[in-house]
Amino acid sequence: PLSPASDSVFVQQISVEPTGGVVFSWLLLISVAYAPTFTSTMGQGMIIPTLPIYTREYFQCSDALVGLIMASRGIGEMIFNIPAGLLHARVGIKNTMLLGFIIMAASGIVQYIANGVALLTAGRLVSGMGFASWAVSRQSFMASDWLPSNKRGRATSWLGGVARWSMALGPLVGGLIAHYIS
Repeated sequence: PLSPASDSVFVQQISVEPTGGVVFSWLLLISVAYAPTFTSTMGQGMIIPTLPIYTREYFQCSDALVGLIMASRGIGEMIFNIPAGLLHARVGIKNTMLLGFIIMAASGIVQYIANGVALLTAGRLVSGMGFASWAVSRQSFMASDWLPSNKRGRATSWLGGVARWSMALGPLVGGLIAHYIS
């Protein structure tokens, strides 16, 4: 297995001074933290207005079951946060980030092809687990030495802003798409 020390190589591969010191890059921060946060959070937000309707129409779910299906992603995230931290400590930032995104993508496919409530709920649960893996790594990346302490507060507040804007826009975009497509 890779060691967490390989994470510094991951960051340094992208931006290194000839002297060996790491150079801060907003472009790297955007590509590693901001853009993935925007896309994953926007995608999760987009299904908020449509998934309850879909589950009622196609699976005849009760309100309580719709609530469980919607909550299952958060439950998966909550369950896997501590194991994700342990995994991160063992295999490093890059590997847990990639693993998290692969899990989220695969679980998205599972949710799309789900032909029943159990598979849909399991897909959402696993999606939350993937998000936990990625989010723990993202936070570690934000707290790493790569990000200079004099930029850390600004960069972290921007990350929060990106997450909040995408979560606010997601349901709006999802609702508009549902309105104009269905």
